[in-house]
Amino acid sequence: GGEAVQNSKAGGERNSEGVGIELWVASMKELREAKGQMLRREVQLNKDEGKKKRIRQILLILKGGKVQAMDGRCFHAGAPLEMGDIEDFCGRTCIRCPWHSYRIDIETGEHIHVVHTMTSLKMKSMGVRQRTHSVRVDKEKGDIYITLKTSVLNEKSNEEDEIESDGYATKPDNDPPKEITISF
Repeated sequence: GGEAVQNSKAGGERNSEGVGIELWVASMKELREAKGQMLRREVQLNKDEGKKKRIRQILLILKGGKVQAMDGRCFHAGAPLEMGDIEDFCGRTCIRCPWHSYRIDIETGEHIHVVHTMTSLKMKSMGVRQRTHSVRVDKEKGDIYITLKTSVLNEKSNEEDEIESDGYATKPDNDPPKEITISF
C-alpha cells in the first residue's frame, strides 16, 4: 500500500450538493487482494496546473463486505495505518495503530480508549480524531470513490473544521514524521 495513484480518474468533480469532491481511489480487485484487505493510497487533490501538488493519504478497509475510508496515517504520530490490525472491541470495529496501539473506530474516526476496571474492559470515546470519508463503489466497474469534505480541500481551511489526522494525511510518503516513538 501507500503508492501514489496516477490515474486519469483521480482528481474529481464537485458532487451535486457542492459539498465535496469525489475522487477515484482504487478498484475493488486491488482492495480484495491487498494484505489484510487494507490499502493506503496517496490521492492527488488538484490538477497539475503549475500549482503545488496537494495530496491526501487515504486508507481503504474492506470489512464484512463493506468498504470504509479514512485518513491513511494515524492522528497521533503519523503511523501508516495499513500496517495496523483490525479488531472488534466492545461492539466497535477498530483499527489498532501499529506504533502506539491507539484504537480508532473505522466508521466514525473516534479514538477509542480502553478503560480497565477490576472486573472488565470498557471503552471510552475520546472524540473524533481520525477523519473518515464517504465511500461509493461502482458495482459495474468495480471502482471505489471517496468524497472529502470541502473544508479539507481548501488551502486556507477553517481551523474549527480541522481534526488531528489532517496534518499527517496531507504529507506525501517521502515526507515522513520527524520523530518516531515506539512505546511498549
